[in-house]
Amino acid sequence: MIFNFVRSKSLQVASWFFVLVSSTAFAVEVPIYDFAIKPYSQNINKYLPPDSINYSKPLLSPKYQALQLQQFYNHYYSSEFQGLSPWSEQMVKSILPLVKKIELEIVDDFDNQNKDSSARHYAMNFKEHDASWLAQIKRNMDIPALDLSEYKERNKAIAVNNTFARALPDAAPDFFHLSLPGQGFPFDNLQESVIWAGTPLYVLSLSQDRAWSLVLTPDAYFAWIKSSDLAYISREFIEQWQTTAKKGLIAITETGTNIVDNDQHFQLTGYIGAVFPLAQQEENTTSILIPIKNEHQQAAIAIGIINKQAASLMPLVASKKHIAAIIKQLQNRPYGWGGAFFFNDCSQELKSIFTPFGIWLPRNSAQQSELSSVEDFSKNNIDERISLLKEKGHPLMTLIYINGHVMLYVGNKEGEVMTYQNIWGLSPESKDKRYVIGQALFFPLLKYYPENPDISSLASKSYFKLIYLDALNIKTPSPKAFVRHFTKINFAEDL
Repeated sequence: MIFNFVRSKSLQVASWFFVLVSSTAFAVEVPIYDFAIKPYSQNINKYLPPDSINYSKPLLSPKYQALQLQQFYNHYYSSEFQGLSPWSEQMVKSILPLVKKIELEIVDDFDNQNKDSSARHYAMNFKEHDASWLAQIKRNMDIPALDLSEYKERNKAIAVNNTFARALPDAAPDFFHLSLPGQGFPFDNLQESVIWAGTPLYVLSLSQDRAWSLVLTPDAYFAWIKSSDLAYISREFIEQWQTTAKKGLIAITETGTNIVDNDQHFQLTGYIGAVFPLAQQEENTTSILIPIKNEHQQAAIAIGIINKQAASLMPLVASKKHIAAIIKQLQNRPYGWGGAFFFNDCSQELKSIFTPFGIWLPRNSAQQSELSSVEDFSKNNIDERISLLKEKGHPLMTLIYINGHVMLYVGNKEGEVMTYQNIWGLSPESKDKRYVIGQALFFPLLKYYPENPDISSLASKSYFKLIYLDALNIKTPSPKAFVRHFTKINFAEDL
């Protein structure tokens, strides 16, 4: 589960609001500034010049990428004993004993009773969620049914639409008070992630009204989605999907791609990060397997057709040229907390970038910082951190993790560290003002920013870890070991 217990966000857009303390309302002014990115070129060719001699040179060996693709398949589709997929019996059995405990902890987190004012939850009308709101949700969750949860083959499913993963079975947003630094819109506490159509799932439980399903995903978390956005699958469906996926997987490489049927009727929108089994490649189009619901509300396999230029056979060769092509599709898109509105936050941005290259990344930034190839420089001072990054960073193959935020090391440009990241904003130590960025961009990692010297450097946070994507462990952990590793993390959410 992507826990909501620890928040590390910097800003929200609001300039005047009222705070209710001890039944007394008073006005507070929150200065909001647009952080000017104009001094920092967004021309990708400046950082990854096409005329460089190594522009098309692979950054990873074919063998390494093939092994990583096997790991990707293992996380998404494998039903073998060591499979880490929602279609793996052992994976599901490893997670089931934890489900009720985690769900109860989440419910408690959203309970406003006996909470400090800074920890209380609010609806979109700025009013506190009352006890009846949570009691209704809790009843609908049917928590007692989790005591009876056991593995059932028939609970295997697949997403038939792009859908939002929610912490509780409720579509309306939940916010901390917008007077708090980094709270309010767009930071909906219930918004966990987005699940792309074609994603394997396992249904852990149903809400009492059957409108919501608690699902295990391939990306190391579980959450509630609308039941209408999934379909249950047969053994025959799984076998055909797996057999085709083993022959070839197609990754979307142009975000917002139309997927149509043979009659050119619209079926789905494909986003970078979405993956489908390859059916056939022709001169101008690529045919893929897509899941649809039949008349019995079960999953059936159909053919989707996309423009050949909008997708790639996995793994795409990991070169500067191809990474640049993916980034060009994503940069300047608005920040989307938890995948809100089908935009990316920091960790989903990086997960999306590296999916076409066959590299599986977990969904959350703190989980990404717990991968097998990490160097921790948290004890070093800011000057040492920047110097070590320049020395030890692998351009385009190193993630930088700070408190609740993750970014990609692009390389050194004119003596400065350049990163690519999707970020909401920056703030000073005093927290008395907010600087909004709110998009994916190229941004230097500096000790301070001359235009706004009061801003706290991202390199000065309590955590500073480097994660090397070109040195990931190729050994597959057992489902039990995998679950034990990721559930021990006190997850910090993405900036």
